[in-house]
Amino acid sequence: MQTAVLGHPGSDTPIILPPDYDDLDRFRRVHRSDSFWCGVLLGGCGKQLSGKRYLDRVCHFAHFPDPDGIPNVCQRRHAGVGSADHLFAKRDLTAWLDAQGFPNSASLIGKPGSRDSAVAFSGSRRRHLLRVQLGSLSVDSWRSMSEELESGADHVDWLFGTAAAAAAYEDMDRRGYALRIKFETVGTARAIQVGTQFSGTEIGWADLSRCRVTRSGISTPFTARPSAKKVTPAAISPAPPVEPSPVPSRQQALPGPGAVRDLEAIAAKVRQALVVAARGGYTLTWDHLAKRVGIPVSSLSEPDRRQILALVDRTGPAGGAAPSSALAEDRTKKYQDLKTRFLEARKFGDAALAIEVAQALESLHPQLPHDIRRAHAADIERIRTWAREQRALAAEGELMSLMHELGRQRTRVGVLGLAEALERAAALERGLVVPPPTVVQAVLSYWRAALAEARRTEVSGSRSASGAVDPETYLTGSDLGAVIAELGQRLAKARVTENREDTERVCREIDLFLAVRPPGASAGLRKMRRLAGRWLTAP
Repeated sequence: MQTAVLGHPGSDTPIILPPDYDDLDRFRRVHRSDSFWCGVLLGGCGKQLSGKRYLDRVCHFAHFPDPDGIPNVCQRRHAGVGSADHLFAKRDLTAWLDAQGFPNSASLIGKPGSRDSAVAFSGSRRRHLLRVQLGSLSVDSWRSMSEELESGADHVDWLFGTAAAAAAYEDMDRRGYALRIKFETVGTARAIQVGTQFSGTEIGWADLSRCRVTRSGISTPFTARPSAKKVTPAAISPAPPVEPSPVPSRQQALPGPGAVRDLEAIAAKVRQALVVAARGGYTLTWDHLAKRVGIPVSSLSEPDRRQILALVDRTGPAGGAAPSSALAEDRTKKYQDLKTRFLEARKFGDAALAIEVAQALESLHPQLPHDIRRAHAADIERIRTWAREQRALAAEGELMSLMHELGRQRTRVGVLGLAEALERAAALERGLVVPPPTVVQAVLSYWRAALAEARRTEVSGSRSASGAVDPETYLTGSDLGAVIAELGQRLAKARVTENREDTERVCREIDLFLAVRPPGASAGLRKMRRLAGRWLTAP
């Protein structure tokens, strides 16, 4: 296991063991006087742990040997870094709320270590509530919880984890967007990322430090989306004058031979060059202007450049386009800056930012000069491929979560809810690079058949529009044998090659199938899942 708590079995202070042996040595020096426990708030057994150091595999926490030689059967033996996310959320969000003047009390909800875990934060007099839903939650359960919480509070905010995707879509439909939460490992802790999800768009992620909480709720850099208004050149008011740099007599010292230039004289030369460029039908960058006017204007500060452009447009003719419209941004430099941002974001694991910058690079690439565009063609193709793969991975994970949530609800899913879920699933399928796993395709086909039958019976009047969908009839077909056989073959291959990642992936697909298939028709799948569980828990 990778997580533990500090001090005693009932502690709520989580910590992560570094997987690399060099980092583990530094970790031991820092925590030489600390004790680590399989905490009860993690769903553990409460026994003491030690850090096991390995050169050929991942370092991890392990239980101390039993003095009687009895094997330890703790269910957390293979818990990953995400198993303590509820404790990291409790600690970090409490400190974040306190720092912004919102004193609160936090409580853990659900059985520790279970799939329905959540963290609740209550403000003073319960006027402002925050619920972090990390575990799965059905839409019906979320609706009832939300109504109950809102009846006794001024405002309720929800942060939905990956497993609560279905409830997040319901909240998004209600207020226009949903707030999501994810965690990234930073040293021996997990850093919180808050996401803002609008319908039909990718989730915009931001560090918790960039978010704020007010009496009207949590705001992120993405919650207030500006309206897309098109502004014509004629509607643009003259640029306001910008205070020049504090140089006496409105003079500016420029790099070079120490000459002192008057900004108004520089503006006159810049204006003349821009007017000539506009007449010729081409644009100039600041570097081009520096060569035309013989003054290193490209080295000026941004406020001084704005001052010069304000002077250029102020002395221009009335009507028509402003002379500064012939000044183009240096797209090559902007491309290089964006590429640097992309590499940094990917290096530090900020996939959301890297994808956003990759999209900007793709849009800018066709606007580059021909020779530079050709030189960077291979780079932009690699970036495009990487971004497409990352979006596909996120879409596949969300699709699996959506199908699993539908399977958990099964007969409680209404016709309208199922139709919306399948519409979302179709949108996610379009974002995949390769087709979804066979088990997901099989489950999708049965859900679609159930929806078609439910709609047919509504039209015929044999069932009310608000009735629940009963997919049982569509989940017992003999054609599922091929899907089960494929799962078995993949599981056997993963076992032979000792590929733990593939084994865990097949197990997730089996869990999805078990959630959807009716009880009594899943004996083979359950046996397969038990066998895979033994392989995963074997030392």
